[in-house]
Amino acid sequence: MEYVQSSTWREVLDKYGSWDIDLIPALGPDDCIGREIIRTDPYISFPQVIVTGPDIDFICSTTKLEGKRVGVGEGYTSYHFMKNNHPQIELVTTDNVLEGLRLLDKGSIDAFVGHLAVVRDGVEKSRLNLHIAGKTEYVFEHCMGLPQEHARTVAIFNKVFEGMTAEDHSRIYNRWIDMERKRIKGLLEDLEILRVKLEERNDELKRLAITDKLTDLYNRFKLDEALYTAKKTEGTGWSYIKFGIWICMIHVIEADHHLFEMFY
Repeated sequence: MEYVQSSTWREVLDKYGSWDIDLIPALGPDDCIGREIIRTDPYISFPQVIVTGPDIDFICSTTKLEGKRVGVGEGYTSYHFMKNNHPQIELVTTDNVLEGLRLLDKGSIDAFVGHLAVVRDGVEKSRLNLHIAGKTEYVFEHCMGLPQEHARTVAIFNKVFEGMTAEDHSRIYNRWIDMERKRIKGLLEDLEILRVKLEERNDELKRLAITDKLTDLYNRFKLDEALYTAKKTEGTGWSYIKFGIWICMIHVIEADHHLFEMFY
């Protein structure tokens, strides 16, 4: 087997279309190839991720990119996914991932969307001050693609993939992603920071949900919760005393609201 190197995905497609190559080792189930092709079963999966500059910590959803300029590789799976599913996002096509990352670093685009392993490798090798801030809902399922006349070869590949163990899949994944210990440590540290931020935000939302904005005392939502707890608690003594206290607090809150409306 002869390995033919290409610098862009567009070049890969052109070479396959002109019969210069017979096998594409990694393509998605929905990729537009041009020339007739048979796909193997998927053998590994990677998410499409969102890359940003250091000013953005986390992007929870692809919809958060609406109205933004987002870079994608021309003809890439990420391009077709974004174009078909997120028309409100302005797409800026690039010849390859590195070009997109450089545009992002210069501030010419707001984010770049691409294959996890490819963009991670590009960020690390380019030493640009960029990072993965989130992932899209699309998962890239890698298949191999061959011409119709190699249908028997596709069947052989599928038989091999069927016999792969979890360790085999993990070995391929780690080889693609090339995670050394320090990279894994850095990823875990980033995830821990995000976890702490989310917990702090959730605590703040819980506090706002059960307190009155004017008095900062518990509101009726908290009263309902206390009543429910009192009903579930055995006995009628202390539980109903606490319930009476909550009622008094609600009256105080309502009185404060009336005073506020009278004088302001």
